[in-house]
Amino acid sequence: MGSLAIDDGVYRALDVVIKGGEIDLTLMNGRKVIAPLWLFSELAGMNDNELADVELIEGGTGILVGDKEAVSVRRITGMDADSPPPTKTKKTKTNGVRLD
Repeated sequence: MGSLAIDDGVYRALDVVIKGGEIDLTLMNGRKVIAPLWLFSELAGMNDNELADVELIEGGTGILVGDKEAVSVRRITGMDADSPPPTKTKKTKTNGVRLD
C-alpha cells in the first residue's frame, strides 16, 4: 500500500450513537469521530426519540436517523468536499486557553 492509498475503514463505521447534541461514530479503522449535530441542518428539527433511532446503512458508509434522514460517514468525518462549511461558531476553553 502506497502512502497515498486510502484506507477503506476511514469512511466506514462500526457503530453510531447520537446523544448530548453529538454524533459519535466508531470507524472500522478503530478511530472515533464526534461531530456536533448543528453541522447537519437536516437533523435540526428532530426530537430526542427520532435522534435515538439511528442505524448504520450501506455497509457502514452512512447513517439513517429516524427512518427519514440519511447522512454519509464521509460527511460526518468532514471529508465530503460537497458539504457546506459550518456557519455556527462555538467558543470553547481548553486547559484555560480560549480558542476562537
